[in-house]
Amino acid sequence: MWKVTYLASITIDKNGSTFVSLLDVHLIHYRLKKFNELKAMSRLNKSKRRYENVIRCLFRCALPSCRIAAVKWQRAETRGVVGRGVFVRGYYGMSPLCELTLCYFLFSVPRRWTTLFSAFANTSSLQSLKESFELRQVTGPSRRRAKSFRSNAIKSAMSQMKRSLTCKVNADFNDVDLQNPLLSIMSEDIVCTAYTTKGGSGSVVLSSKISNENGGRFISHGLSNLFPMNKIVDLKPMKIQNAFFAAVACQTFTRSLQFVSIRPMFMDSHHLDDLSKTYEFAPTETLFSLAVTPILVAVGAERKIATFQLTDSHASEIKFPIENVFVLENDGEILFAGTNKGNIHQIDPRTAVKIDASSAIKVGSPLSNLKVSPSHVLASGYDHKLVLYDRRNSATPLVTFEEHKNSCRPHLSLELNDRLGIIAAVGSDSVIRMWSLDDYKLSAYISEEDFVGKDSAPCFVVAENMSAPFSLLVSSGDTLSLYK
Repeated sequence: MWKVTYLASITIDKNGSTFVSLLDVHLIHYRLKKFNELKAMSRLNKSKRRYENVIRCLFRCALPSCRIAAVKWQRAETRGVVGRGVFVRGYYGMSPLCELTLCYFLFSVPRRWTTLFSAFANTSSLQSLKESFELRQVTGPSRRRAKSFRSNAIKSAMSQMKRSLTCKVNADFNDVDLQNPLLSIMSEDIVCTAYTTKGGSGSVVLSSKISNENGGRFISHGLSNLFPMNKIVDLKPMKIQNAFFAAVACQTFTRSLQFVSIRPMFMDSHHLDDLSKTYEFAPTETLFSLAVTPILVAVGAERKIATFQLTDSHASEIKFPIENVFVLENDGEILFAGTNKGNIHQIDPRTAVKIDASSAIKVGSPLSNLKVSPSHVLASGYDHKLVLYDRRNSATPLVTFEEHKNSCRPHLSLELNDRLGIIAAVGSDSVIRMWSLDDYKLSAYISEEDFVGKDSAPCFVVAENMSAPFSLLVSSGDTLSLYK
């Protein structure tokens, strides 16, 4: 258990300038307001809820693993300055209860509002936040929202991101020669990656357990599944009875059955074998994509989507007369299907029918990948297009990210995170680019020599539980690297 109270000391010189001397602070937000003999306390109470919401938002940005349990106000005094403090209690990851106090000081500032804000860390995992927020004074009637704090922190974290940990994933498997990563998924502390074997004779799914202790470390690696003479075309995570599974769509190299396999993420989870499933397709069919919801498995194929109920394996089809379903994605309620004609259709998985053909998002080029969030749809096409749409009005894109490169490769890694405010994509030039969702500007990119010249581009996933505010787990060749 750790406790931080009375985070700062404040002094004011005769010219009215304000200085804040910070100790070991995870996050602190000061609002200095014109205040005369504390008689305006009623105004503070009226706006108390608004500041509580700001503080909650700031904590979620700085400490993603912190679950806030209580927020209350209390009297605070430091070096003779009396004010009101915000007391925050919460859980940080799996650690014991933590307590922090944010002091909200009120006193006279002549003829202007002043906002001071800063974020500091006393742990190496939050060092990026400490470097991102230089202590500064903003004069004038400025009201910086929580979005500004988040944007500054995320942009700084992206620009300072570097490789901190690397391992060879096949070091323990001498009989399996991994060549190129195809796709990566992540569920809590497990990252699962599909690879092709040397010579392209088959595919393998390998899982790695990761710990965020001591700045992050790889605990173990294990084989999830082997697919000789098969190519993995899509890979998605899913949960069955609180256990993590990997759903894999395979296209065979021979004239045998195509199939979708659902297996535990680790092969040694024998007690979960009874929950494994396999769905078979005719040898003449071509599989392109895969999506899983709490009630069904959807498989994108030529001119149709095949759906299977998880409870009874009941099968049905959604027809597309002239389109092949290249990409499937879901947000838990709606299924999004991206086609070779450049359209994104929305489907209700409960009824397995298209919601409205006229509401299809028209990207204009064959879809390579697709990500959805509660507010946005991010689509990557084969003509170097990476476009962002607002789900409330998808007739025209919000922005097109011109820096993205892709002309030929399917299922290149793509990430869209509304909470963090980031967009990340790897291009066919093997460069991982990151944009801010607040201003749509390119904030950073990762272009390692190890990525360039490979037969396939690297694949990555965003990890929020490794370090604040986030990290990248990147697979390239037979190497898995952690960037933070």
